[in-house]
Amino acid sequence: MKKSLLNIVFLFATVLSYSQLYEGFENNTGPDALPSTNWTLGSGNWTVFNSTNNSPIYWTITSIVSVPTQVYQGTKAAYCNRSTNFQNGPVENYLVTPMVTIPVDGQLRFQTRAFLGGIQGTKYQIKVAPATASPTDASAFTTIQEWTDGTLNQTSPIYYEQKTVNLSAYAGQDVYVAFVMRQEAIQAPFGDRWFIDDVHIGSSTDCYYIGQCPQELALIAFLDSNNNGIKDANEAIFIFGSFVYQINNSGNTLYGANNYGYYYIFDNNPLNSYTISFAVNSNLGSYYTCTTTHNNITLPTGSGTNILYFPVANPNPFKDVSLSLTPLSPAKPNYLGSYQVEYKNLGTQIINNGTVTFTKDPNISIIYGVPSDIEQTPTGFTHNFTNLAPLETRSFNFIFNIPNIPTVQLGDLLTSSAYITINDDVNLANNTAILTQTVVGAFDPNDIMESHGEKIVFEDFTTDDYLIYTIRFENTGTANAEFIRIEDALDSQLDENTFELLSASHDVNVRRDGTALTFHFYDINLPPSTININDGHGYVQFKIKPKTGYAIGDIIPNTASIFFDYNPPIVTNTFETEFVENLSTSTFTKDNVVIYPNPATNYVQVALNNSAENISTITLMDVLGKTILKQQQIGANQTNINTASLSKGIYLIKITSETNESVVKKLIIQ
Repeated sequence: MKKSLLNIVFLFATVLSYSQLYEGFENNTGPDALPSTNWTLGSGNWTVFNSTNNSPIYWTITSIVSVPTQVYQGTKAAYCNRSTNFQNGPVENYLVTPMVTIPVDGQLRFQTRAFLGGIQGTKYQIKVAPATASPTDASAFTTIQEWTDGTLNQTSPIYYEQKTVNLSAYAGQDVYVAFVMRQEAIQAPFGDRWFIDDVHIGSSTDCYYIGQCPQELALIAFLDSNNNGIKDANEAIFIFGSFVYQINNSGNTLYGANNYGYYYIFDNNPLNSYTISFAVNSNLGSYYTCTTTHNNITLPTGSGTNILYFPVANPNPFKDVSLSLTPLSPAKPNYLGSYQVEYKNLGTQIINNGTVTFTKDPNISIIYGVPSDIEQTPTGFTHNFTNLAPLETRSFNFIFNIPNIPTVQLGDLLTSSAYITINDDVNLANNTAILTQTVVGAFDPNDIMESHGEKIVFEDFTTDDYLIYTIRFENTGTANAEFIRIEDALDSQLDENTFELLSASHDVNVRRDGTALTFHFYDINLPPSTININDGHGYVQFKIKPKTGYAIGDIIPNTASIFFDYNPPIVTNTFETEFVENLSTSTFTKDNVVIYPNPATNYVQVALNNSAENISTITLMDVLGKTILKQQQIGANQTNINTASLSKGIYLIKITSETNESVVKKLIIQ
């Protein structure tokens, strides 16, 4: 694993101590020219020197990646060649880290290999010196680990292996850590070479962050079709809920969710005890139940993967589909944008056929990337699907063109929507997704946005509505990002108990600890976008409700921090959602239009309150924009509409005044 982004070094003083250090030896050309001992790397200023000035050989950089590779990952690694001059005895080549503060459970991890097989008279040492010493004073260093030609690599020397060195004896201390290749004064072949890569100094318990603990819990919920409590081969994974757990009955409840079937708990402490259950998402609580609780679960040291199953029961068959719409790119003039449509069968019966309909913003034009059975229309496209299995998820991406200025202007809003229809759907509220993007100029590829846009009309946002956040990330570095972590500290105005994971570009685990969300993309191996623009991106999408009591003028901010491997976080923009009233100065506004009852069954009354206007036309449309009925030349400030013949669902009702002003509101027929 290599550094995926440039480290940011903050110079607080002339000497800087790092509490965690990672170095992948990318983006550099080697140490400064002699007689300097400095090597400027992304993690800080390293030091290179020889203990006896009798050899021209120093640590440097290698970029040989052909087989057998001299680089672990990426394009570069640190390399020390062998010496052939031993006039003053053995030669010690030092590669010294910047000063680093060792945590309580400190550990050095790195990838390494030699060059030749057999005994070459070379020793490979890890040494430590206190911060009070000079990093070029060999006498100040103490050897804490040593390998020989025969022990550095357990297999063939041409393969990299990970080495781990315990640094806990230096807990709380500022130290220098040195990689020292020592060659004895022997006759030819004089010694071997040493390659190191991916150096990390930090906590040994950070296996939680990277998903590489020697023991782990794998939690799996499944639809127990035959109610035998056992996960049979043909039973589907159930991801529409959260694992609920406590550690040592602490009273602090944690919640875990995933998008692919496995939720992992990594823990290096074998004394910790877990109590774990599974809670179905609230919108499905009437249809599914899970009563299983696992108590007093521990993770013995070195026990590997421990699997716990949670059978989910379904007393009554039903049909329910949901749909989400995700922006995979920003909206920029003269730019190709990309959306993803994802739809799910939340029910227990096969959906024999259904239709996804996409209605585009009038300013964009669809280009390509959609499935072959897409039928493009003047307003977007339709996609017919068949045989969607219970709990199955499907998705597809498509590309569209955003025109250049002046057709669109910076700050314009592009609003598109998607809708899914099947027969006998028990819940229509999750069938529609509406997405509003602001047209921007320059942009950061690591960002956060909310699907309604920056302003939400207060009256249009009901207690059933959610805010839908998308966090996007891009590897703009030079090598694969092996793991990625996203942290989102939810604002106090958001109701953390309504959080639900919707979608993600890759397998993801998310843990909620109070208002703190942590998304883990373990083993993502995200390639650089500079090499593969299509594969170098990712996202996660979730929904959450604001707490009750929000009012016009309230602003809800949200910011995320994205960690690529061991690099410092990339902090996204702060997306602010503001609740506003209709900005029109006319008396014909959404605030003045009253629709009652809503939801409706047989009729609905449309009236204007506190307005000097009269209603001219009322148009009732489905969510795709198709006109269902129209009443014209009304000429009054109120009227009734017969809705008895309408099917259950969500509709849009457009009210136009005699001065040709219009407002659109949502109408539910039940």
